[in-house]
Amino acid sequence: IPIVTFVDVPGFLPGTAQEYGGLIKHGAKLLFAYAEATVPKITVITRKAYGGAYDVMASKHLRGDMNYAWPTAQIAVMGARGAVEIIYRKDIGDGEKIAAHTKACEDRFLSPFVAAERG
Repeated sequence: IPIVTFVDVPGFLPGTAQEYGGLIKHGAKLLFAYAEATVPKITVITRKAYGGAYDVMASKHLRGDMNYAWPTAQIAVMGARGAVEIIYRKDIGDGEKIAAHTKACEDRFLSPFVAAERG
């Protein structure tokens, strides 16, 4: 029987509260379980798959056997809005520029079709 994982993970919440709550320990247990599994691993990305949180959810990085994504899924290191606010700090006050950069980032980096092209 395969392991089927449905993924909608916008990332880990940063902060010491998460760390004290055992985020690293529990994430490592999940990571170990996927790595040790000998059955087929199938991943379906339903919405967001961001950063390290996606990595431990049967991602291709863990040698998932099959990875599927809805056409509207987003696969990236982080969300477009957060990335744009870091990369284009100087434009934070200009809502139109931020919106344009966010749209460009979404189109270029978040599409599951881009991930599929790269294998």
